[in-house]
Amino acid sequence: MSSFEGSEIIYHPQKRRKSLSLRFDQSENVFHFYYPDFISRAYLLKFLMDKQKWMEKVRKTNAGKIILKIEDLPPRNEIFQFFKQRLDEISLESGLNYRKLRLRKMKSRWGSCSADNEITLNTLTFLLPANLRDFILYHELCHTKIKNHSIKFYELLRKHVPEERKRNRELKDYILT
Repeated sequence: MSSFEGSEIIYHPQKRRKSLSLRFDQSENVFHFYYPDFISRAYLLKFLMDKQKWMEKVRKTNAGKIILKIEDLPPRNEIFQFFKQRLDEISLESGLNYRKLRLRKMKSRWGSCSADNEITLNTLTFLLPANLRDFILYHELCHTKIKNHSIKFYELLRKHVPEERKRNRELKDYILT
């Protein structure tokens, strides 16, 4: 184990691995370095030296962000009831209808809307402030009418959430773990 500007680097030699991979875990402020076990130490160190700018950029990008953790969530059925009720309220008010609600743990999305108007929400969305939760619900409901992120989609979204751009920027302050 070594470190880079306050972040640990945890080494993971693997027998079957054929490539090198460096990943940053925001929640623990550590880099995980996966590599084939036959690679020389000199080559590993050169690889890490070549990645220093990227490592610095990743650390700076994630500095000061709010980390949402699954351990902080209430029971799943409470989350489902909360979102079902709120989604029904927003759907009635906006005239945007959905077919079904699902909850999932997702690594990189707040939510999604399928071709047949099933809305899937990341369970961690529950931990966001109310205005951002509602923004995500409106966003997914707008996808029931327009399935892409075209200009028309954003016009529809801004009709329901005039501060759409501000909400999008605010969401970038949160990290999913």
